[in-house]
Amino acid sequence: MHKIKVSIIRCDDYDYKKLRNALEESLKLIGGLESIMRQGDKVLLKPNMMASKPPEKAINTHPLFVRALFEIIRDFGAKPVIGESPGGAIFGTRRVWKNSGMEEMAKEIGAPIVKLESSGIAKVKPPFGKKLKEFYIARPILDADVVVSVPKFKVHGTMLLTGAIKNLLGTIPGIHKVDFHKAAPKPDEFGDMLSDILSVAKPKLAVMDAILGMEGNGPTFGNPRKVGFVISSTDCVAMDAVVAQMMGIEPLRVYATKHAARKGLGIGDLNNIEVLGVSLSEAKIPDWKLDFTSNRVVSRIPRFLLKLYGLGFRAYPLLIQRKCKSCRSCLEKCPTGARFFDNNFPKVDFKKCIRCLQCFETCPSRAVRLKFSYLAKQWLKSQAGGI
Repeated sequence: MHKIKVSIIRCDDYDYKKLRNALEESLKLIGGLESIMRQGDKVLLKPNMMASKPPEKAINTHPLFVRALFEIIRDFGAKPVIGESPGGAIFGTRRVWKNSGMEEMAKEIGAPIVKLESSGIAKVKPPFGKKLKEFYIARPILDADVVVSVPKFKVHGTMLLTGAIKNLLGTIPGIHKVDFHKAAPKPDEFGDMLSDILSVAKPKLAVMDAILGMEGNGPTFGNPRKVGFVISSTDCVAMDAVVAQMMGIEPLRVYATKHAARKGLGIGDLNNIEVLGVSLSEAKIPDWKLDFTSNRVVSRIPRFLLKLYGLGFRAYPLLIQRKCKSCRSCLEKCPTGARFFDNNFPKVDFKKCIRCLQCFETCPSRAVRLKFSYLAKQWLKSQAGGI
């Protein structure tokens, strides 16, 4: 059987010359750009831009990484653009573009920016859709000749890792992301739906910024850590399988990888993946810190109980008032409008809250905590590992 190629190349920092050389070598090992695109092709680079934070926080794909990849593709003769619909979508996206450094970088090199939440939408029907038979995706994704997923090497507390597949959630424009959270409240279900996005977006290339990664309580509050690699593949599933192994996670334990492999959207079995450059055993990080508290909380509550007990069997996002800066970030991130302000502090309308935990995961002041209902506590205590 023909093996899918994933390349891992060392790159210690974001020095432009070193970074470009590493990217070029990484791409060459998987067949080169000529095997993926043609001169004149419209290429959309989709970085991971989750929060309005600077590059050193390791939350977003580093703008210098995107710059080097953009210029390699432009020099090849294709027509790249940078497109994203940041987490929280229709509000505050300008701040994300600005504070991440992506906007300034794009301006410096003349890179077109495409804000996917405001560039047109298209209704699509994923071939394997169960929870959602159809959904909206940003029109530029379908109009591009080549979509390139440019994720960050990060742990994700609920979905286990943020990789080439999870990064594609940003192709769903603005408030339409709420459809996915409503239809798939459990991590395994959400991973299945992420694979549905993969089946429609059809990226032909994935190039991961694994120079500075995030361990611990990702995807926002983890700790930046030097990893020192550039990772490339024409198969998003294979890339995520390799990245999981590097982090010490069983590849097919990652929900999106498992479902995408099951649907034939890529290769998730390491036996059918050829790792080039640095070997996988050498690239594996033995003491990489993982924090899957959010995953354990949500995964161990049976779905029928979530539906049966409703608010009685939930994890509630609650405000730590002494930490709150009244910045309104939670209002901007909330996909259902469940957050509102009262006496200068945010409150929650639990009739609208879908427990997506966006406010908990993205609050810049860490002013949101989780409170577990009695039923949730009892169930979690009965499970190995507790909360």
